[in-house]
Amino acid sequence: MNDELEKALENLARNGDLYSFGQLITSLNIHAFILKRPINGHAESVLPAKAQVCLNDHNLPVVFAFGSKGEAEYFLKVAGTKLFGTLACETKEYNGQKLLLSVAAMGLSLWVNPKQTKNETHGGRLFSPSETVALIGLVSPDNTTVTQITLSQTVPDIQELDLSKSKTLVELCDIFYDEDPSEIAIRLSRLVEKGIVNFVSSPFDKEIKLYEPLASFYLGFGSYSPRGREFRDWFKRLITICYIERGDATNGIHSLLAENSKLKKELDFSESFKQKVKREYQKLKSKLEQEKIVHSEAMDSVLLTLEAERNQRAKDGFIIENLYKKVARLENDIRASEEWPYPTGLDEVLTAVEKLYSSKLVIAPGKHRVEVTDPTMEKHQGLVTQAVTMFKALALSLYPMKFNFGGLNLNRFKEDTGLELYIATGKDNPSSTICTRRVAWQGQHYVCNNYIQAAKDNCRLLIHFKFLDDERKILISHLTAFAISGLFKLAT
Repeated sequence: MNDELEKALENLARNGDLYSFGQLITSLNIHAFILKRPINGHAESVLPAKAQVCLNDHNLPVVFAFGSKGEAEYFLKVAGTKLFGTLACETKEYNGQKLLLSVAAMGLSLWVNPKQTKNETHGGRLFSPSETVALIGLVSPDNTTVTQITLSQTVPDIQELDLSKSKTLVELCDIFYDEDPSEIAIRLSRLVEKGIVNFVSSPFDKEIKLYEPLASFYLGFGSYSPRGREFRDWFKRLITICYIERGDATNGIHSLLAENSKLKKELDFSESFKQKVKREYQKLKSKLEQEKIVHSEAMDSVLLTLEAERNQRAKDGFIIENLYKKVARLENDIRASEEWPYPTGLDEVLTAVEKLYSSKLVIAPGKHRVEVTDPTMEKHQGLVTQAVTMFKALALSLYPMKFNFGGLNLNRFKEDTGLELYIATGKDNPSSTICTRRVAWQGQHYVCNNYIQAAKDNCRLLIHFKFLDDERKILISHLTAFAISGLFKLAT
């Protein structure tokens, strides 16, 4: 049987027919290595052991396979310590098809019949992960000639990965490539059992589980492999950067508050000085009236003194006025740092939204962006306040729910914001109701048939929108305000 495998490898080297070689190897019994690790009382795992092989200065995770048990045992005896270190391994006989399926599921390379010399591993045939998939017939037979594995491809760094999205077990194994997939699966199942990590079924295959982004962080912090240490170092750097950025903003606010306090103290001192001057003036005036100064020179001197004091008071008044202006400017600066510029109308709310949330919300241009059943509704303060609350809910609750966490939860949105959310799906798409509008944005037309609504007094507000998945934004067609009873009266 080993001779048959060697002959098939020679034919593969000549014609490159992976499909024919795959048909042969799936019908054979193949010998591979397995770790001697007790798991839940059992003597061994069912997954083949992988080893890190350095080829052309690149580390590749590889599973070794042999046509005979004797050849496998000899290879383990000669190269076992070099490849697996202190981990104890033994040979195990696999059905060829099951071994290929296990290697393909773990995304590893397969090395068939390697030969071990004193210094290096060579000989046999090294199959890349894509070629391993071709061997089990999961690709078209017409496309079975695949080039040899490209060693220039390296594992990406942690900071280059998008850890904000949900991932499957295979994707998590790719991230922590230097760990045993069975170990990762066991740790992940324990996190799910304890309720620490949740998962949902993939929309494309119900059998595939999508684990929330928190799973990547728990696996990274609990890993003692080089990849786990790389993950923790990256996270420490990220936390340090966030702390420094937050500290800069906090120092700026503290500086403004300190300057404001200093100016208020100067203002209090000026007020005290003004009162002191006023008291001295009253004392001097009383004294002059009591003494009834007759001499004109003395009177002129007194008048000059009074004039000087009046000039001083005028000067002090000018200083106090400037201090008041400085305080007013500082108060304006502090108010300008607040989130909203206090809009007085619904149209001003839309203008503020375009400036504050330009990275998340887009309001379609046009003159009918605000629709009201009564003109007085547009300036009603209660409606303006409610509109600000609704736009905050769109940007701070609905946007991350859609684009950061990958799903919408209408009940959760209502619990968090108190607003009603309607999402049109499938046949439930009444375009003739709820004031649906067709708008143009960047050369394309969209139907904004989703909306959120809130009731205020005897009227109702609705914001109509559409998700722009490609741009990761929410397109808003218009804001509607109408009276529930058909009449609307402003409280005087």
